[in-house]
Amino acid sequence: MLRLGQHFIRACGWADRTASLFCGDAGGRVAGWKAGVKKDFASTDREFALNLKIQFHTPDELFLAEPACTKFEHEFDPRTVPTNLPLYTPTSQPLTLEMPELIIMVGWPGKSHPAGRLGCVWNQRL
Repeated sequence: MLRLGQHFIRACGWADRTASLFCGDAGGRVAGWKAGVKKDFASTDREFALNLKIQFHTPDELFLAEPACTKFEHEFDPRTVPTNLPLYTPTSQPLTLEMPELIIMVGWPGKSHPAGRLGCVWNQRL
């Protein structure tokens, strides 16, 4: 389970996950899941609930009594990941460097933009 999830459960004092639920609008529903409705902007709320091992409902389901969506953009379910796999592969390679390294990034933010900090580091490091 996620450490954030563990903290969340401890802070809220939850003891019974079967009686708990998480409601959020980032359910990962695809475009057209309902006539004339756009896709969800993300699936993070549904994935967070999966990681917490609690029920997930969208506001449409919970407050408008609409049927649950069955079409999602990402079908990943963290409960299906085998727990007996190595942390990384190949296991023959060290996970850390022999000498520590510090990367200072200055510039425009952005994950995929070529001029973004991460884009520049990615391009220079590889």
